[in-house]
Amino acid sequence: RPYIPMTKVRGFTAYFGKLMAQKPEQTSEEIEAGIIQELETSGFGDDYLILHQRTDIPDLMRAMDVMIFPSLSEGLGIVAIEAQAAGTHCLMSEGVPEGAVISNYAERMSLERSPEEWAEKAIAMCEDTSPLDGSKLEQWDMKNVVNELLEHYRMELTK
Repeated sequence: RPYIPMTKVRGFTAYFGKLMAQKPEQTSEEIEAGIIQELETSGFGDDYLILHQRTDIPDLMRAMDVMIFPSLSEGLGIVAIEAQAAGTHCLMSEGVPEGAVISNYAERMSLERSPEEWAEKAIAMCEDTSPLDGSKLEQWDMKNVVNELLEHYRMELTK
């Protein structure tokens, strides 16, 4: 497959912002059509999928070699955490909080780095055969989160 510079992907956030400012009444279908048009003119060919609401996200993540997450800003980066939990390498920008790096399968990289550097790092991550060190994943296990929340409520009730 041809290498597509990350700068093409980075344009989506600007595209959305301009689109919504100019035509706030547009439907999601019209926005999707605009994204598809941008993908087609950017040299992606048929090398992309637009996936709508799905119930098999963990399966999709496990099928990936690496997830590239070039966000300008994220509040938590839960998608990156989910990718690591699924055993997928995750290359994310520094716009994703450092707290989202919860395994040896995740790294943050500046968006100021060149598209070639992003590609080299992604390829290296794809070739990494080391086992997942998921020792920090337990803190995101729903059972643990629920137990911590229950304990917090118990403490509040006994005050």
